[in-house]
Amino acid sequence: PRGVAAGLLGGVLRRIDRLKAELIDAAEFTAWARQQPSPREREFSEIFQAHDRMVRELGACDEGDLVRLAIRLLEDHPSARQPFQHVLIDDAQELDLGPATLARALAGGALTVAGDPLAAVSRFRGAGSARLDWFETPGTKVVRLLSSHRCPAQVRDAAFAAAGLPISGSATEQGGRSSGEPGGRSSDESAASEE
Repeated sequence: PRGVAAGLLGGVLRRIDRLKAELIDAAEFTAWARQQPSPREREFSEIFQAHDRMVRELGACDEGDLVRLAIRLLEDHPSARQPFQHVLIDDAQELDLGPATLARALAGGALTVAGDPLAAVSRFRGAGSARLDWFETPGTKVVRLLSSHRCPAQVRDAAFAAAGLPISGSATEQGGRSSGEPGGRSSDESAASEE
């Protein structure tokens, strides 16, 4: 039935989008798939190649292609990079590798990223602490936001407890406030350690 086919096609396109967001093109995926014991990955690589061929035949680009082309432009033509005094990216823990690479290439040494390593909505996509760590390069300032002003401490503590994360002192023990980070540092200690 139609709903099943649409769902299957949607899943295929989401996977292609995810691969491209991590800067993996059809040729790279195909080379990897050939090494896999499962025929499913080789079949998917054929679909990925057909998708890219159809997009090219239409003279179009999808989001992943646009990001990759922009990165290539900046790498091949450094003069295309406009000098910025400052580039600030908030919620940097949510960026996929493609947009993160583009931001770093575009900003040069003027990049500051801010993010909460524990608040990655899309953690399954590689977001979170690992993405913030990826930005740790000379010339880039990484600010880890370790305390939340968006939700009460009791709600955050309950979420940490439900997720099995350590809580250093409950919100009620600290007069309705809890430390900025599971595991113990206060927000003052967190801020001081980043300077």
